[in-house]
Amino acid sequence: RAGTYEEQNYHISAAVGQQVHRLGQLSLSLKAEDITVKTLEGVTPYDARHRIRGLELRSIVDTQDRTPFPTSGVRHEFIYETISTMFGSDLSYVRLLLSLESFHTYGRHTFHPRLFFGSSDNTLPPVRWFRLGGLDSFYGYARDQMRGRQVLLLSGEYRFRIPWQSFAPLLLSLRYDLGGGWEEAADAALKDMINGVGIKASLDSPVGPLEVAYGIREGGYGRFYMGLGFRF
Repeated sequence: RAGTYEEQNYHISAAVGQQVHRLGQLSLSLKAEDITVKTLEGVTPYDARHRIRGLELRSIVDTQDRTPFPTSGVRHEFIYETISTMFGSDLSYVRLLLSLESFHTYGRHTFHPRLFFGSSDNTLPPVRWFRLGGLDSFYGYARDQMRGRQVLLLSGEYRFRIPWQSFAPLLLSLRYDLGGGWEEAADAALKDMINGVGIKASLDSPVGPLEVAYGIREGGYGRFYMGLGFRF
């Protein structure tokens, strides 16, 4: 642990958009954020105030048949964010995010590949770095533990619906993660990517999913996870 920090984020945005063939839900938003970071403890102090103003272009293609635990369809998301002093911001940067995932089911067996990629220029402040880790992201890491201006995650999940008669389906899944986060684009290298693997039991109850999992990453770092309810 390098330190403990408190982050306050005030955010407002206004967007216009519509459904576009092949691009899904396409929107353009004008956004404003005021972020304050205070160091509570630690040997690496980080106190900052940022005034962020700019535009965000977003495209979402979602053909999943249900949520949670879809059995077919895709979810693709693309975000291009440009922040500039021209809009009243106190810093400038460009940020790009791409997330691609699909679901394929054969009987009780569902396969779920996913790719997540984030990239930005070197002016992106640490509070806006991309974040990986957690039950839905990278096994063996705490939520948002892996961070970087450049991130890459490749995941493959296998899910099996256990044949039992009950009020709620019981699912067992195994997922393999391979990814990395880097501060500078020049430092990004495939040889530095880290492996993670985990197993999860899920109950698809009427009030939302109940999930219990254990994951371990390269180096032998293991972590238990529990999730209850829908995530928004």
